[in-house]
Amino acid sequence: MSELSVVDQHASAVSSAVNELDTLESDVASRIRTIVCDSLDVAPEDVSMEASFVQDLGADSLDVVDLAIRFETEFSLSIKDHDYLHLTRLCDAQAYIVGRLRGTIPAKAAAAPVQEATASAGE
Repeated sequence: MSELSVVDQHASAVSSAVNELDTLESDVASRIRTIVCDSLDVAPEDVSMEASFVQDLGADSLDVVDLAIRFETEFSLSIKDHDYLHLTRLCDAQAYIVGRLRGTIPAKAAAAPVQEATASAGE
């Protein structure tokens, strides 16, 4: 196999991985947008990636909890309280859910390892 065909195969694999990630991100964003529109009774065109659920779309604290529950159900994952409080915009929710689905954001609380590492460093 020539070096050129190896490079072509690698480029094809990278392109495929990028397309797969784009598809996942797009699918997640679309599903989140549908949930937000249904839950908050807003039009899809009003739900931009940067729209704040509370400030721009009129969600209250109960709506935010409902959104988190619906995200959990839709994507078959558990969202901790301290995590869903940071999911204030569609882009935040998308990044978090894609990270959880890909395994780059662990299901466990992120604060615990940081506390353990800090305690270990002081010993």
